[in-house]
Amino acid sequence: MKFTEDDIFEPFIVHDSMIEDNPVNEYREASQRLLSVMSLAVDHITSSTSPNVAAWAVSLALGTANNEGMSITDRAGTLGVGVAALSKSMQEFIKKSGLASTGYSYKPRK
Repeated sequence: MKFTEDDIFEPFIVHDSMIEDNPVNEYREASQRLLSVMSLAVDHITSSTSPNVAAWAVSLALGTANNEGMSITDRAGTLGVGVAALSKSMQEFIKKSGLASTGYSYKPRK
């Protein structure tokens, strides 16, 4: 497409009032936070002397769906460790990652 002198273009003017000083992209911030938590989870698991326990500790701390219906006591039993060992690993990950320690978001069996 060729433009001629008859074509009229009005420039788009960007006023200072249209630009934020520090634009916040909530999706970018959320994705960066997620990547940080994922990296910390991998580090927690791979640097542990008991990676299987650490993986379940991360899963419990994040409240993933694969823990629904299973208490920490039950999970510790299936792993062959004490509740204190699993709980300690969970608390270490929660502290490292800055997650809220408000209890478990999965639903234990009644």
